[in-house]
Formats: sequence, structure tokens, C-alpha cells
Amino acid sequence: MKKNGGIAAIAFAAAASIACCTRAGNPGAAAAGATVVPGAEAGPVKEYADGLQRIRAGAAEAGRELSGFEPALQIQLVLGRDRGSALDAVMKVPATAAMSLLLPGAVWRKHGMEHPLGEDFEGFADFVPEEVTPAQIDAARRAATPELIGDGVVAGSVDEVVAEIRQLVDVGLQHVVIWNIGPLATGASLRGLLQLAALIRRLRRLALGPEKDFTTEARRHGDQ
Repeated sequence: MKKNGGIAAIAFAAAASIACCTRAGNPGAAAAGATVVPGAEAGPVKEYADGLQRIRAGAAEAGRELSGFEPALQIQLVLGRDRGSALDAVMKVPATAAMSLLLPGAVWRKHGMEHPLGEDFEGFADFVPEEVTPAQIDAARRAATPELIGDGVVAGSVDEVVAEIRQLVDVGLQHVVIWNIGPLATGASLRGLLQLAALIRRLRRLALGPEKDFTTEARRHGDQ
């Protein structure tokens, strides 16, 4: 294996936990592994609601039935005492540079920075590990900030995460796939497992009305 390819492949493996979608979300992201670029003015809730509206409008135009359609979202989760401390913990992990590379150029631009892979980089779909150079990884490591990483993960206490997901539930979210990347920063612990279990219980209790069912999945990462 070439030197650059080997380094890039390691970065890719470390970054895979953040690759599928940004905090803006996409109703089809959990199923399709898509990356969604948050607009400069639109927040994640509006972005998700707009995405659902486009899906419904397209289905109506095509005469397709959506009775079996379940709006979903995959989240990259970092639990902690609060959002700030959770993001600070992630920033201490060397793999954070690789994580930030998977965020689209538009997300970097929103924070006033230029993406090391180019401003037109669209995220995971454009990511070719063998083409990433050590210099680009180093540039990402030097530039990454908690605010930037925060646009790629859902982070905070159980209460903060529930509050964030509740807003998405209010506009139509029904299914969450949880990818718990917190152990990358903190290691596996009983406290972390209990916190994750408490979060899942809270999410399952979110009210969606009598004809809807809210389910969650916890995707394993390490010993979480």
C-alpha cells in the first residue's frame, strides 16, 4: 500500500462514524447514507422539514403512496455533561481531523474556513481515501474547531439531545439511528452505557400521535 494511501485509509476508518450525515439531517439519510449541507440561514429543523416536504410533493406529483414511508435520520452522537464539554472531549482526539474532512465544503464555509479538499467538496460521496494527503489531514487538524465539529454531530447531555431531537420529531421525524461515537473520545464506561440507555428510553417516549410509532436503533461503535 502506498504511504499516502495508508494514512488516508486510517483517516477514513476513523472518520467513518461521522460520514453519513450532518446535523442538518435528511429524511432519507439513515437509509441512503447521504450527506446534507446545512444552508447558511436554515437551521437543522427547517432543513429537515423542507426535505420531507420535497419528498411528499414529489410523491404526490408521481402519484405514489407514502403510507409505508418512515421519515428517518442517522445521528452521530456524543454524550457528555453538556454540549460544550462533549465537543471539547471530541476535539482532544486525533481522529477529529479526519472527522472534519468528511464535512462538506459548504459547512466549512459557513464557519469562515476553506475545506482542505476544496470548497466544492460535497462530503462522504466525494471522499476518496487514497487521494487524501498527509498535508490535507494536517490542515484539517489545525483548522478544526468545536463549532465545526458540532455541525457534524449531536452532542450534549441527555436533556440537550432529547430537546434537539424533539424539534425534529415535531416536523415529522419517526425513526432515529444512533451512531454513538462518544467512546472515541472518552472510552467505553458504565456511565456512558447508562447515559445512552437513558437517552433511548427518553426518545421512545416522545409523543408522535396515536397513529405513529417512534423507534430507535443503537449502532455499535467499539464497546459502547
